[in-house]
Amino acid sequence: MSQSTVSHIGLIVRDPVLRLVAVLFMLFSAAIAGLIPYQALIAVDLLGINAQFYGTIIAVGGVFSVLTAVAAGIATDQLGTGRVVSLVASAIVVVGSVLMVSTQSAVIFAICHMFVFPVGGTVFVQLFALAKQRTNEIATERADSVMAILRAAFSLPFAFIPAIWGFVIAAGLVDLFAVYAATGTAVLCAAILGFLFWPNPKGDAKDAAKSGLSIAQSIGEITRPFVLSRLFFIASLQAMNTLYMMLIGLLIVQDLQGNEQQVGFFTGGVALLEIPFMLALAGLVGRYTKSQLIFVGGLIFAVFLVSLGAIQSLTQIWVLLIPAGMGAAVILSISVAYLQDLIAHRPGAGSSLIAVANFSGQLIAAALFAIVTLWTNYSGVAMVGGAISACCAVSIWLMDKGRSPVTSS
Repeated sequence: MSQSTVSHIGLIVRDPVLRLVAVLFMLFSAAIAGLIPYQALIAVDLLGINAQFYGTIIAVGGVFSVLTAVAAGIATDQLGTGRVVSLVASAIVVVGSVLMVSTQSAVIFAICHMFVFPVGGTVFVQLFALAKQRTNEIATERADSVMAILRAAFSLPFAFIPAIWGFVIAAGLVDLFAVYAATGTAVLCAAILGFLFWPNPKGDAKDAAKSGLSIAQSIGEITRPFVLSRLFFIASLQAMNTLYMMLIGLLIVQDLQGNEQQVGFFTGGVALLEIPFMLALAGLVGRYTKSQLIFVGGLIFAVFLVSLGAIQSLTQIWVLLIPAGMGAAVILSISVAYLQDLIAHRPGAGSSLIAVANFSGQLIAAALFAIVTLWTNYSGVAMVGGAISACCAVSIWLMDKGRSPVTSS
């Protein structure tokens, strides 16, 4: 680990606001780390939802998430704080988790994944906005590196929680619906910490944090062609990571005759490898443009997806851990700073683009999953995803070729 990376980690540990963001990221990561790898299995295997309708559920949830994310980002800039929005969104997710555990119903699954759990994505808007606002106050030139490390903190629970869930589920200690209980518990803990320690600016500080723009002006900034074109390709690239998460459980359990424990080991292994790669990226963002890093990462992830679709046995899949971790590290960390830079002067709206890209990515991935599974198998879907990943990486590089890079030390 470089001295620069150690210095950036020290900044996060010492600053109470950045420290809170890191802790909340890890709690929300813990909330979803056990859910995402098994979500498709719960829908298709346990609740009897067919693949096309499951894709529709995730797609509708993606649309709803985009709307709530944009609204939350604009509200944050206008109110000068995201504290209230975050607490309300967290409470909604807790209620949805309780409903899933208590009913174990296909109808409730559809409602929660379309209209309840997507609201939780607005919390990420607030956390990234809070981190961006704080780094602008204390260390603007180190913002990109700090963001990369905070994104690594989010990945940390993914390194071990899926494997733990895989073990306890395979051992018959709990059923798959227990992941919703864990999700609700982690989000509740995050909400309590947010209520106690989230900064609540008052007076002049709160007024300074407000954008001063009308809702129409705020939307106008987000919908500029310069922003939308880049947002589309970043969202499509992130969609391929979502597609991997949708496919991996089905590929291992149904196509390769594996089990839930192996799903957890693979997703946990990918997340574990993401962390050192993200920490390394924190030292590279000052030497290469974000577009260059995204170009390389997108191509690596394309190789991973095509290879995932081509493997014939379970033993071969473990070779793909390294390219998966490398590609995902870039897609999940550098794209954060890239999107925030598109509207750098407004932390709320700029950070809302992260959630818009994330959940637009879910929409794209779900649509791709639903459509492509009509004419091919899960391996074919992975290969199509690899081709799209490569196209997106090249498109971003070409659009930004010749632009002045925004660099950070």
